[in-house]
Amino acid sequence: MGFALAEECAARGADVTLIAGPVNLKTVHPGINRIDVTSAQQMYEAAMKHFPESDAAILCAAVADFTPAVTSDTKIKRKGEITLTLKPNPDIAASLGAIKRPDQRMVGFALETNDEFSNAQDKLERKNLDFIVLNSLRDEGAGFGYDTNKVTLIDRKGSDKLPLQSKKDVAKAIISKLAGLLFCIAFLLMPFRAQAQELSPTLAINTSKIQGTDKDVFSSLENAVREFLTHQVWTEYHFAANERIQCNFNLTVNKYDRESGKMTCELTVQSSRPVFGSTYNTTVFNYRDTEVEFNYTEQDRIEYSPGIIPDNNLTAILAYYSLLIIGLDFDTMSPNGGTDILRQVENIAAGAQSLGGGWRSFDSNSNRYTLINDYMNGTMSAFRQLQYKYHRQGLDDMSTNADRGRATITESLDLLKQAKQAKSTSSLPTLFTEIKKNELINIYSAGINKEKQQVKDLLSQINPSLSNDWNTIKTD
Repeated sequence: MGFALAEECAARGADVTLIAGPVNLKTVHPGINRIDVTSAQQMYEAAMKHFPESDAAILCAAVADFTPAVTSDTKIKRKGEITLTLKPNPDIAASLGAIKRPDQRMVGFALETNDEFSNAQDKLERKNLDFIVLNSLRDEGAGFGYDTNKVTLIDRKGSDKLPLQSKKDVAKAIISKLAGLLFCIAFLLMPFRAQAQELSPTLAINTSKIQGTDKDVFSSLENAVREFLTHQVWTEYHFAANERIQCNFNLTVNKYDRESGKMTCELTVQSSRPVFGSTYNTTVFNYRDTEVEFNYTEQDRIEYSPGIIPDNNLTAILAYYSLLIIGLDFDTMSPNGGTDILRQVENIAAGAQSLGGGWRSFDSNSNRYTLINDYMNGTMSAFRQLQYKYHRQGLDDMSTNADRGRATITESLDLLKQAKQAKSTSSLPTLFTEIKKNELINIYSAGINKEKQQVKDLLSQINPSLSNDWNTIKTD
């Protein structure tokens, strides 16, 4: 069925990525990029890698729910009875559903033996699918081992029961329904692209250090920055209002020269993302920039054109941090998912060298230039891997299985250690521990002693200045 769907999509002009298990089937259409996998874990990793760049996903593989907890490279000899312990495989549909954008569509499949319709409806909701294809083993000539199939297409509005027909014709019906959904989304969203703004920003400007000056210029500045952050569209992706990235920009004006309009400031930028299955938001980025200088006169507008390096330092700084927030957020949702956006951040940092402090490559190991340069540096690749493993595979799993989520976070912290070893002068590992300090202490308030001690030792090596904090992780 999956191959029939891939061929039908390609025949209609789609660029198709087919992730296939160990089967003896061939692809025909040259527009199909085939990726062969041999395990549920490999299929999960491939799906998570390719879904962010896709318009839709059709999840029709019959992936095993469980896998052996322990495997052997050699034959297990017959020695009477054995106990086979199984562990859950990754839930591919649920994982993709959790990161699905408003402009993406997902189709799932359900093969049921009892309570077919209600079980399929439940899966539709739990996995965040747009519609689901229900197979029933009760129907002769349908399902595995046949060239025909008999399915029911179920969405939130109702169902459509199709007759027994070839799998090629079933594929046509499924793709026609999916194409209709994608067309409607494109039609609805294109006229309202301004509504696709990615950020939900909070802005505060503190001028308490400036005395005896007409404050109208600061009111004008605040309005201009707020307008810019609220309405600038940074990417081609579409965000619903409740999906926008929560972020804070706190600007403190330390000096102001009325004649030139020059302001010397500090800027604290913070962003967060929700944790799956909970009401908790985790901080992804929190940074205090002490090298913020720019000229501003009342009623100046802040304007940014993608691909063009700003010649105004305030615009460059705001664009840098806005794109950085989006890129980091995408990295937490899929492996290296923010690459295209973060390349724009690199370009701004490289092109803004002449605009003032904070941009020059050799001034500091923790300025704007070195932050993005280290993050995108291949030798620090473990730090980027950490973002996804810690957040998506670890933290997002805590509500489902706290012990498993914590164990994954423990594994992810080894990537932090690798990053520190790869470039000891980088500020990123230390910054990560400062951002996550309270969260990590809370995570390891539970767990086994061996795990707690391992984490305490590792964090103390990464950031010894917080050793007193790490010691609050109690071991018996």
